[in-house]
This record gives sequence, C-alpha cells and structure tokens, in this order.
Amino acid sequence: MLDDIDFVSNLTPMTQASAPDEYHLEFTKYGPSDVSRITGVSSDLLRDWRRRGIIKASDFGSSVYTSLTIAQIMLRRALSDVGVPLTASEKSADLGALHVLGFALGAPKAIEEPADISSASVRGAINELQLPSDFRYLLITRPQIVADDLSDLPNAAESFEQFGGLLPLPKLEVGLGIIERLQRDNRAEAWSVVDLRALGDKLLWGSKRPICRLCSGPRRAAHPVAASKVGGG
Repeated sequence: MLDDIDFVSNLTPMTQASAPDEYHLEFTKYGPSDVSRITGVSSDLLRDWRRRGIIKASDFGSSVYTSLTIAQIMLRRALSDVGVPLTASEKSADLGALHVLGFALGAPKAIEEPADISSASVRGAINELQLPSDFRYLLITRPQIVADDLSDLPNAAESFEQFGGLLPLPKLEVGLGIIERLQRDNRAEAWSVVDLRALGDKLLWGSKRPICRLCSGPRRAAHPVAASKVGGG
C-alpha cells in the first residue's frame, strides 16, 4: 500500500511551481456505489480489499473514497484482469495510480474552479501534487522479464525495477519492440499492456463530475500525494 514511504521523489515530476495566489486541490469524495459504478469492482469486493489491507481506511470514514483512491482501485483491477496478483502489484498499482490521476487531471473539466481564476493558479495547484507525466503504458509479460533483459534501453532497468516488475513505456511501439525481441528469444509466452491514459479518461468520464476542486487558502497539512499517503484519501 501507499503508506508513509516518500516514493514521489523517485518519479519524474512535472515542473515545480508555486501558485501566485493561495490555492490547493481537494479530491472529490465518493460512496461505495459510485466507486463500484466507476471501477466495476463490487461493494463486496471493496469491503474485502479493505479487510485485507489492499485499500487503506480513509480519513473520512471507511465507506468514503476519493478520486485518488479510485485511480488506485482501477489500476489494481486492470492488473488483476491481466493476471498480476494483488499481493504482487502493490507498488506498481500505487505508482501507476498517480499516472492515471495525472492523465485525468489534464483533461478539460477535470477540476472545479472558482470563477475568474487564473490559469497560473490552476497550474500551480496541480504542480503541488508532483504527479509523474512520463509514462503512458505498463507492459506485463509472462514469464516476467528482468531488468537485465533491458540493458540496451536507456534508463529502462531503473524504471523497470521502480515499478516492481511492470515496465512503464512512453510509447506503445517501444513495448511492441521489446515483446518482439523477447518472443524471438523464447523469453515471453504471453504479454499484456495497460493503458494508463485510458484509465484516466475512464475515471473522469465515470465520475460524471470534476474529480478535484480548486480551493482558496493554503493547505493546512501536507498534501496526501506529496506526503505519499494515498490509501483511502
């Protein structure tokens, strides 16, 4: 689970900037029925994931979820659908959820904004989240490839290890090239690709409302993303 580990500093963040005025983003809250509708994960399964610690209890109550948690749930289900066990995908789901959220926030109408707000204030509040923006796809192979297989790709070994066994890809063509090479060497029996941008689009479309709200005034505590405390909030 995303707990108190400062993993955000290991990602490639957006350009840091301070909002010219005091604004911050607050994540939209949802009930279990909304989460099930958006993610396709049943309420019973959500309760089971909470019981097993796969979903952390929210500061707002055990039956309250935020758009950030929904991004995490969506990616966990996507990984599970392609055969990655939940117990083996915690780090990848947590990191990938930030990509999903970043893509969703980049879409129009993702943020509820006050009237006459400046674009610089909006950008500054988004930059406060330190969301990654460099990878769009996750590549999953069976059997799983190891970092040594990617020694001829710049920075691939580091990125591969960071995602705990799932290779993040900026372009699908890169992944297809890797798969062709692995299959030629009989090192990949099957493979799947998870599109993080598509999950971000699904999050925003399924929400049917903005997934964040731009609020005036400074944040009273460290932001849950920057503080690496995604969990339920």
